[in-house]
Amino acid sequence: MKHLLSILLGFSFMAQAQNCSQNLEEAQIAFFNGRFQSCIELLKPCIETYAIKEDRIMALEILAKSQLMLGQKTEAEASMYRILSTDPFYQVRPDLSVSLEELYHQFRLVRQWQLGFNLSYLAAKYSLLKTWSFSGVVEESTAYEARPSMQFETWGSYTLYRGLQVEAGLAFQAMSFYRAELQQNYLLQSSLEDYQFISPRLGLQYEYAGRSFSGFVNFGGSMQILQSARADMALNPQIGEIPAAFGGYPESQENLDLSFQRKSLLNNLYAGIGLRYGRGHHRFELSYRFQHAWTNMVIDDQRFSDANLLNNLAYVPDDFSFNYGLWQVGYLYTFLKPQKK
Repeated sequence: MKHLLSILLGFSFMAQAQNCSQNLEEAQIAFFNGRFQSCIELLKPCIETYAIKEDRIMALEILAKSQLMLGQKTEAEASMYRILSTDPFYQVRPDLSVSLEELYHQFRLVRQWQLGFNLSYLAAKYSLLKTWSFSGVVEESTAYEARPSMQFETWGSYTLYRGLQVEAGLAFQAMSFYRAELQQNYLLQSSLEDYQFISPRLGLQYEYAGRSFSGFVNFGGSMQILQSARADMALNPQIGEIPAAFGGYPESQENLDLSFQRKSLLNNLYAGIGLRYGRGHHRFELSYRFQHAWTNMVIDDQRFSDANLLNNLAYVPDDFSFNYGLWQVGYLYTFLKPQKK
């Protein structure tokens, strides 16, 4: 029974499509003969049945011209809107009426939705807030060195009004810092600390769009959700041997877990600027964004909780936060929507 019903529906659709194909031919003749109301009656029931884009646009063109000839301006605008929704890059042909061309120029395309991804070189800055005992830091600028870091982000935006958009993104960040002690009489000579974060963000963006190029600025807030914090720590070979009574000379240690000393959630503010290039749905982006964190990353209660870090490595974390700039390259796909000027 289901198969029979499907066959009947298929024949019905094919018959309707064939009738609408004939209606399109009859509507062209009717328009040429000045029977504009007949054009509307022939085409209105058939617009959604045209599977071929060119047929649907041709039917909508005849419909819009007929409506304009009958003074139905609102209905003609609705028909032009459907033309541009079917094909955002539609251009009025020279052989069509002047009134239809005027109607076409009353619309413009707006970027309603944008979805994209970008890859970033992350230039991080280790911001020292306070030093603690066992720390050999004398000058922050020489004691800490940010290693090349990366971020991968997917994001989307929605246009609120003209160029103003709300944006949201989700990024994976990998950061690395190298710390070298400045004083030679400290047991811990250096540490290489690696961090991984998941970072969601939410903000506003304003884009000034040209034909091919567009510029934008954005700002908002983001969070860094800690996924892992690990370190490789090297000891100072100039200290010499430690007597066995004091436990002997400890060895350097690798892949130490520091996540218990680090806060799992950090808050940031960001601001950025960039350029985009492309026409139609596909565009490419080059941008710079700076993120500022005001949260101390170290958990106070856990600073002295690990005997291995404290006694064997003389390691006590300083208070610090992350500030960083991101150079980004990316791709975005744009969903276009017609809008009256």
